[in-house]
Amino acid sequence: MASMIVGCDSRYWDGTRFPAALAVRWFGGKVSDGSWRPDDTRHLLLEHQRRACRQQGLPYLPFFYWRYNIDPIRQADLFAAKLDSPELPWALDFEDPYAPASSGLKVAAFTDECTKIFQKPMLCYTRKSWWDAHVDQVAAARGASLCDLWVAHYTAAPAPLLPRGWTDWAIWQWQGDVTKPGVNAKVDMNRTKPEWAAIYGIV
Repeated sequence: MASMIVGCDSRYWDGTRFPAALAVRWFGGKVSDGSWRPDDTRHLLLEHQRRACRQQGLPYLPFFYWRYNIDPIRQADLFAAKLDSPELPWALDFEDPYAPASSGLKVAAFTDECTKIFQKPMLCYTRKSWWDAHVDQVAAARGASLCDLWVAHYTAAPAPLLPRGWTDWAIWQWQGDVTKPGVNAKVDMNRTKPEWAAIYGIV
C-alpha cells in the first residue's frame, strides 16, 4: 500500500484549516444533498471548505449525496448549480439508507443526467453491500460504464470488495470517522491508485 496516494474526505467540516497532520494529497467535500433546498445554509459551509482547499493547494473532489425519493433530474440540476470548476472529477454518492431494493432505475436516471450535464468523467461512491442490494445488473453495468469507482470498505484486507459492475477501483475509502489533530470534525481516509491520480496531476 506504500505506493498509494492518500486523500481524505468529510461530510461536514467548516474548512477553516487544513493542518499538516492530515498529510493528504486531495480533499473531498460534500457539495450538496438531494434533500437540501438550493438556499440551504449548509452550502455556505461547503463554500468555505472549497476555498480553504484552494488556498492550501489541495485538489478538491466534490460529492453529491443522492436521495431516492427526490426527482433525479432536480438533484442533478442542484448538483450542477453548486459546482465551481473542481480540480477532480465529480462524485455521485449512492448510500441512501431509505432507498428500496428496486432503486436501479432512479440510480441510472441520475447518473445519466449528470453525464449529460457535466460532459466529464465522474466517480461513483458506494459500497458493495448497498449497491448490490439496491441496483440491478443492468443499472450496475450502466453506472460502471460511466463512472470510475470510489469504493467504501473498512477492512484490513489488501483489497476492497467491489460492487457489481466494476472490475477495479480508483479510490478506496478504507477508514471512516478518523480523528486528526487540529481538525474540528472526523474525516474518512482514502487510498488512491497512482495511475488514476496521475491523470489529474496528483503525485
